[in-house]
Amino acid sequence: MKKIILLSVATTFILSSCGIYSKYKPATEVPEGLYGATDTLVSATDTANLGNLSWREVFTDPHLQMLIDSALVRNTDLQTAHLRVKEAEATLLSARLSYLPSFSLSPQGTVSSFDGAKATQTYTLPVSASWEI
Repeated sequence: MKKIILLSVATTFILSSCGIYSKYKPATEVPEGLYGATDTLVSATDTANLGNLSWREVFTDPHLQMLIDSALVRNTDLQTAHLRVKEAEATLLSARLSYLPSFSLSPQGTVSSFDGAKATQTYTLPVSASWEI
């Protein structure tokens, strides 16, 4: 009898905990001018911003321009990146060429003579072609 009462109480608690409740949603209001007015976004349409100017126009000192020029010429990271781009382009070209047919030509010639006999000349011209798809 105790088991039945205990089982029914446990079942009641378990089933009551499975109820579907809606999540609490607090009422929030966002003011209109919280993130700035939308009609004052000048930086998105401004064409005379600093990002569109050349560095020579920004830094007008001739000595500073000379230093920047020499730094750009001697920049090993930039040179390394340039060489890696060239290497990647060559690898890409090699990969693209593997789709084309390949041809092979290897001519051979031999001259042989045994015990003072007349020399024998042998020529071969093997040609092969393949195309992997």
